[in-house]
Amino acid sequence: MKKIRNLCIVLIALIGLSSTVYAQGTGTAPYVGSNHPYSVSNDTDNTYEWFVTANFGDLVGNVSADVATLSATTGSSIDITWGTALVGTTYFVHVIETSTITTCSNHKVMAVTPINGFSLAIAAVSSGDVILTGDDLKDCAPNAIVSGYTVGTQTFDYNYGVNTFYYKITASGIGTNGWSPQLTIAATDTDSDVDKTTDTKVTYTAEWATSIGGTYTGGLTVDGLMNDITVDPSNPSIWVKLTVDNAEGLADNQILITLLDDANTSVDEFGNAVNIITGTNDVSTQTVNARPTVTGITTD
Repeated sequence: MKKIRNLCIVLIALIGLSSTVYAQGTGTAPYVGSNHPYSVSNDTDNTYEWFVTANFGDLVGNVSADVATLSATTGSSIDITWGTALVGTTYFVHVIETSTITTCSNHKVMAVTPINGFSLAIAAVSSGDVILTGDDLKDCAPNAIVSGYTVGTQTFDYNYGVNTFYYKITASGIGTNGWSPQLTIAATDTDSDVDKTTDTKVTYTAEWATSIGGTYTGGLTVDGLMNDITVDPSNPSIWVKLTVDNAEGLADNQILITLLDDANTSVDEFGNAVNIITGTNDVSTQTVNARPTVTGITTD
């Protein structure tokens, strides 16, 4: 399995400012693309001015709106969307509070370092989208059917049926512009398992969709090479359907889908590489169990 990289988050909080924790990171360590509230205690006799800077000592907002979008620049509380903010770069949220009675002011600042929260998980599921575990990850091929007979050679044709497997890939920490998982699909039975009489080989069809019962898009390879899929952000999950047109199958046939990180990596909509593949769920395997190794019929 791929090595799973740990995520280190440094939180910096200054007295006088507060932020709320969301599933999309925190106000001081937001996921790129996430939105968070920022506030100070409200005094009806005072005014408030908010801005975001690239340097802590700057006194004028100088970060572009696509990096940090403020819902307002006045009032004791605002929301900020950290759009195309650079992962690992520290930005500074400022608020200046001014008394309308004395015109005296005070200034507070908070350091914010956006993080890459893009993560993936893969699981084998049933056709009803129920996660499979244990023996449910294994299935026998359909019963073998005698589909033809050649009189001259006294040979028979066999149909070994089809198995269909589903895999669900779920993303989190994505923003508003989409995500792109990269994965490999490989099977232990490629072209070596040949039918005794017809040289029929096992074949595979791999497709993906945005719902388990939806319309599937083909073209995925089942040769261990990388597949790159582009997904709309409105779909936090996709399903891969793998159809196995069996040969005789005298050995277990394991079909593995592996999510990629490191050099060949899944990315979020901002081009950030996948940071975490959740738990140990970077590989999912389903198996067509081996048939009994029955010999041809002999007689006296």
